[in-house]
Amino acid sequence: MRHHYTIQGGSYRLRPADLDDADFIVKLRTDPERNRFINHTSSDIGDQREWLRRYFERPDDFYFVIEHVSRCLSEGTLGIYDVNRKRRSAEWGRWVVRPGSKSAVASCCLAFDLAFGTMELESLHSYVAAENRDVINVLRALGMRETASLPRHLLLNGHRYDASEMSITASEWKGTR
Repeated sequence: MRHHYTIQGGSYRLRPADLDDADFIVKLRTDPERNRFINHTSSDIGDQREWLRRYFERPDDFYFVIEHVSRCLSEGTLGIYDVNRKRRSAEWGRWVVRPGSKSAVASCCLAFDLAFGTMELESLHSYVAAENRDVINVLRALGMRETASLPRHLLLNGHRYDASEMSITASEWKGTR
C-alpha cells in the first residue's frame, strides 16, 4: 500500500518503494545469485510497475527499498505484509539485498524497529526455505527462533521446498536489540 513509513539508522534507511524503483527491483530479483529462494519475478520492467500499482492498492502491505544514506544507493528490498491489526502481527519478507551489500543486518534491525516501534506490532514471522541456511543463521543471530518446520511448504520457481517458520516478538526483539 502507499505509505510514508521511513526509518533511518547510521548508514541505511528504509523508504517506501515507488514506481521509479521498478528497474532496480527487477535487476535485484532476477539476479541468479539472489533468486533461488524467492518467488519468480518477470524481467519485464512494465510487469514490475504493474505489480507495484497493484501493491499500492493492497491494505496492510508495506514494501520498502533499503537505501545507503550517504550515497543514496539502493541496496535491497524488504516488506512487512499481511498485517493482522487485531493480533498485532505480520509477516516479514521480500528481503533481498544486492550482491556485495553490507546492509543485511542493519536492514533487518530497521525493519524490526519499525514493526515493533512505529507500527506497534507484537510479533513478526517469516517463512524461509530450510536450505537457505545463510538467511536462517542471520535471523537467528537477530533473535528470531524457529517456531515450525513445514515440509514442502514453499513453492518457488516450480520447486517445492521445506520451510522454517521464523518468529520474533516485540519483547524478544527488545532483549536482542
